[in-house]
Amino acid sequence: MLPQLISLFGPDGSGKSTHVQILVDDLEAQGLRVKKIWIRSPHTLAFVVSKLLVRLGFYRVATNPAGMTVKMPAVNRNQVIRRIWAFIEFLSVLPIILLRMCLPLKFGYTLVSDRSLVDTVVTIAYFIGDKKFIDGRTARLLLRFIPKHSIFIYLDSDYVAISARRGKIVEPKEFIEFQRAGYKKLSKIINAEIIDTSDLSIARTSERISNTISRGFKAGISEYLTNTHANKLINEDKETGYPERIVLGRVDKEVEAEHISRYLFASRFITGNTLDLGCGSGYGTNLLSKSKADLLIGLDINHDGILHGAKFYRNDKTDFIQAEASMLPFRDETFDNIVGFEVIEHVSNSSRMLSEMKRVMKYSGRVLLSSPNKLISSPISKRSFNPYHKTEWYISDFIELVQSDFQIDGIYAQCWKNKFLAPIRSILRHISSKYLHTRLLKERADRVDPKQYVITEYRPRVSQSPALVIVSGHRSPFSACELAE
Repeated sequence: MLPQLISLFGPDGSGKSTHVQILVDDLEAQGLRVKKIWIRSPHTLAFVVSKLLVRLGFYRVATNPAGMTVKMPAVNRNQVIRRIWAFIEFLSVLPIILLRMCLPLKFGYTLVSDRSLVDTVVTIAYFIGDKKFIDGRTARLLLRFIPKHSIFIYLDSDYVAISARRGKIVEPKEFIEFQRAGYKKLSKIINAEIIDTSDLSIARTSERISNTISRGFKAGISEYLTNTHANKLINEDKETGYPERIVLGRVDKEVEAEHISRYLFASRFITGNTLDLGCGSGYGTNLLSKSKADLLIGLDINHDGILHGAKFYRNDKTDFIQAEASMLPFRDETFDNIVGFEVIEHVSNSSRMLSEMKRVMKYSGRVLLSSPNKLISSPISKRSFNPYHKTEWYISDFIELVQSDFQIDGIYAQCWKNKFLAPIRSILRHISSKYLHTRLLKERADRVDPKQYVITEYRPRVSQSPALVIVSGHRSPFSACELAE
């Protein structure tokens, strides 16, 4: 996405207002819809209260080098007053954010700020006399209102240069230095470009600003292009609440850990040519490429998944192909290993898929298949809770299905350490995603410590009911399809 906000911030006298106007004129000349905004405390309620406090004599005085005095509310006297004032400021700026940021963004404007929420945070910190406010919860909450796709430029300048530019109306040195320290700290948090304008001409400063913005627009276009396929992959997941299309960095960390642990487990068995069946976005294929495999092919029916995998994970020994699991485009006995983690439940004809896997796997090869345990994933329903799943099996039924084409030499269980919470978690997740549509409840239902996932050898009378079963096997002489014929 292209940048939504271009924020120039810095102490008064650093050149913000001048360069914001130059920038707005330049962008409008290029045909962009641009709106200049100004956000700096105090606002609305805080402004009224500050004037009232000064009238009532509850103020402190700051004096600049020219002898001019400024009266400010004395809200820095103790911790209780500081917190109350910070809360008043927070409430006061919310309608300004709505009117000056949210609404213009909704109508497609690119915002250029002379003063922004960064300035608001620094000003509040100065008013209450607390540098730690910048690192506090209220400040970070305010910064969350900044659009995700923004470019930040910190225009710095020393006090000598600022005094020369501002003349008699220059702010007190103590205030300017407080601002500079606050802006410097925030610049690290928001990754802002820093330009010291002390010895720079307007033309030179404008050139550096333009270069920074050009890089930002290119980065914005690049990010938009690379995220397009990832966005398509997870769109349906947002509708259903089930993270079937795992894109690293775009799903809950615990969900990532659950899926990654399977590929790390599989890496111990992988050598030679390997097929990752139902590779999705390609993250698992990439993990397998770090094993002893000579060649890795990630295969998926989803076009966007394959493009995403090719974009981020293709290398000398890894490639991606779009195809159906039940119609594999490979010669007989091509692969030494086939990994199919949580793909068979998505296929309408599971027997055909197993037959195709057997055909393209060498006689000495190994298959690693996994599927959710219906007892855990859909414990109270004949149909699967998960709208993506065509079929789900109980462990015994899944083993019987795989045995029709492969000689099983190992059965492993991936499960939660606490066997009593597993079915409850599955039901809670289903209810929250299907009926409540509440983000907080979804997150709580999905919140499982990655350390809670274990993969061990499955023993029916000893092991707890696993959330997922992994079967390791080799080719058998006949397949179910061949026997049927």
